[in-house]
Amino acid sequence: MKKIFKPGSRLIIVFILTMVISGGILTWLSIISISNFRQLTEKKVAEEQLSIIGQVALKFQQKLEDITNNFTAILIKENDVDWSAVKYSDTVDCVENPFIINRSGAFIWPWYLEDPGEVAGKVSSAAYRQDFQDAEKNEFQDWDYSKAAFYYRASLRHATGKPDSAKSLNALARIQLKIGNTGRAYDYYTQITSKYSSVLDGNGFPYVYYAILNFLKSNDSIYTSRILTEFESFLSGLTNGTIPLNNSTSEIMTQIAEWKNNTRISDDNQFPQSDEYIQKINGRLKFINNYNQILKTSINRGIIREYPLILGRFNVMNEIPGEPGKIILIEPDEEYIFGFCVGLDQVMSHIMEINYCEYTEFEYDIILVKREENGSKNTNELITSAQFSPLFPAFMIRIELKDENLVDIYVKKRSWAYGIALILLLGAMLLGILLILRDILREKRLAHLRSEFVSNVTHELKTPLTSIHLFAESVLLDRLNTESGKKEYLQIILNETERLKRIINNILDFSRKESGQIEYRKEKVNLTDLITSALKDLNYWLDEKKFTVQTELEENVVITADRDAMKQVVINLLDNAIKYSGDNNEIYVRLVSEKDKISIEFEDKGIGIPADQLDLIFEKFYRVNETIRDGVSGTGLGLTVVKEIIEAHHGELLVESKVNQGSKFTILLERNTIE
Repeated sequence: MKKIFKPGSRLIIVFILTMVISGGILTWLSIISISNFRQLTEKKVAEEQLSIIGQVALKFQQKLEDITNNFTAILIKENDVDWSAVKYSDTVDCVENPFIINRSGAFIWPWYLEDPGEVAGKVSSAAYRQDFQDAEKNEFQDWDYSKAAFYYRASLRHATGKPDSAKSLNALARIQLKIGNTGRAYDYYTQITSKYSSVLDGNGFPYVYYAILNFLKSNDSIYTSRILTEFESFLSGLTNGTIPLNNSTSEIMTQIAEWKNNTRISDDNQFPQSDEYIQKINGRLKFINNYNQILKTSINRGIIREYPLILGRFNVMNEIPGEPGKIILIEPDEEYIFGFCVGLDQVMSHIMEINYCEYTEFEYDIILVKREENGSKNTNELITSAQFSPLFPAFMIRIELKDENLVDIYVKKRSWAYGIALILLLGAMLLGILLILRDILREKRLAHLRSEFVSNVTHELKTPLTSIHLFAESVLLDRLNTESGKKEYLQIILNETERLKRIINNILDFSRKESGQIEYRKEKVNLTDLITSALKDLNYWLDEKKFTVQTELEENVVITADRDAMKQVVINLLDNAIKYSGDNNEIYVRLVSEKDKISIEFEDKGIGIPADQLDLIFEKFYRVNETIRDGVSGTGLGLTVVKEIIEAHHGELLVESKVNQGSKFTILLERNTIE
């Protein structure tokens, strides 16, 4: 056996070494992978950030192209410019302050009178001039307001054009205010606002402005509703371009807003668009004030077409002092120049509506920053900044993680995952090695048990065969002179044969059970008679060793079982009791039938079994230590066969034992499973 085991041991050692070396390599690779995982994660973050910047830049360019295309679609029809449509172009997303200027730099849209000076108009008639002069003399020299009003009305009748009519009406309203007839004055001003809103005086100042300024002086609540109507008409005219803007417009907007805030208005819904009008008008005025000189300079120097950046059919002015977040797109036409502003914030608000992190592993914040601001904040290597458009060189896009600790958390989680996987791997390898070592020890033990089994079987078989041979030879050679002597020898031969048969049956039953070939033929069996018969079969050995058997057997206990198997169980347990009783030759057999169970007990007062070996005695080939069993021979299969037969009958085999005090084996059979 030793020579057979050595090559197997060498293979086991090679296998264990292979496992250990493989595990060590995997451990080293895992440690390297964990240490490099942060670098790989940071590289992935940088790649995702650059990808987002590229997407933002592309979407930004596409949005600008959409804006210019939509603006052009409103103004240009079949290559002709529809100048009147410019007032509707600010409905295009992100289009701010659309404008038209002539080659002198004067604003056609919005209509703005920068410094018109004297305005030439149709020459008034002689009668108009005379009446108006007489009216002014009576108003300013003689302070005769009644005559002045008379001559102003006469001039109105001789008016030959809108300027003359507006001039006379304005004078009449002024006279009415001087004489305290506010209502009549407001009637004249209303005619100006409704019929002559775009008419200018000789100095290029709109007459409607005089009317509005005088309306603002009113403190009488009876005129509030009327004045609100006039303000709405005025602001609407400024917004849609029927009334020109000038240097006084901004101050009038402020006064209108203050008047509205300080006046109690009965209907809150009256004039609801005033704030919107004022905001839009102030925005146009701001644009004109900021860019008027820039546009004039570009026109005078003839450099509009020299701007290098082009978007569609528009040249781009991106160097705007004081407002780096805006660009002006200009399209020079033969007669006029038109264009509009684009605000970076407005465009970016549309761009940021897109979810750029939908296909990224991490979540990012996309921040628009100025170039000088970016340098102070871009100290983190997990922040990526880049210019996203040449149209806005002063701005950059900065991409940073929503949670700056996210990478640490991510790396830590992955490291834990790797670490746990590595521990599990090492644990599995260690468990595998332990299982292998356990199997090796088990094989060694089984090899030892098999060797002992062969020796025990040889001894077990040899003993009865020797007796059979000895007594048979004596009978054959007529060494016995009496018939009683011969009969005694033949009885011994028969008993030894039965003993040999039991040994062989145990071996055969174990072999069939191991190969799965054993079958039980169940039938009605009287346990009381079966135990009595087993005791009778062992009567020779009981008498030979002078055993006292005490029985407590309940009568006619019947079960459904394999008769031969159950008898083998009883004989094996009795045989064990005989073998291991030592010097105390007492055996107790009890059969008790209860309501649900049947109990069979076999008790001896022999050498007993150590507590640490009670779970091992039912294993194949196992025998109690030699020091305990004191040289008693056996195959180590008796109890194994007993346990398997009882379990096959759905029963339970229990054992109680103390060293040098004896053992008790109890068979419990469920009545409902056996009958």
